[in-house]
Amino acid sequence: MPLELSYIIQPYFLEVEIQGGRTTGREFEEMATIWGQVFQISKKESRYNILAHVRVKERLPVNTQINISFKVKEIGCTHSHRIAVFVNNKEVLKSAELIERYMHEEGYSVQLFNNKDRARRWLLREKKRSRILDLLDSFD
Repeated sequence: MPLELSYIIQPYFLEVEIQGGRTTGREFEEMATIWGQVFQISKKESRYNILAHVRVKERLPVNTQINISFKVKEIGCTHSHRIAVFVNNKEVLKSAELIERYMHEEGYSVQLFNNKDRARRWLLREKKRSRILDLLDSFD
């Protein structure tokens, strides 16, 4: 089953769910397409806070992580976006850390979680709050 996107416009954020299977050799194109759609919806609905639940089983290959990292702006992400991603699969979560690290270095506001409540709490927290609180929320 290919990747599918569903979403709900919440009062203060856009809630998205990405699920399905990745196609070997097409991981970058699939991720760029899905996240491009997320950013288009975000812009159209003026919801720059995004709560994303990623429900896939396969890890992202390292070359795909690198490609996504370097093309995140082209895909549609802006510095106005605040993105909380929660993943229930530890292997998939681990494979997204490279992207998260790069985005932080480039000044984007993104955080990975393994818990939806923590992700939502971080997303809705004021941006000026301490990064230590953000770090504490990302652990069990």
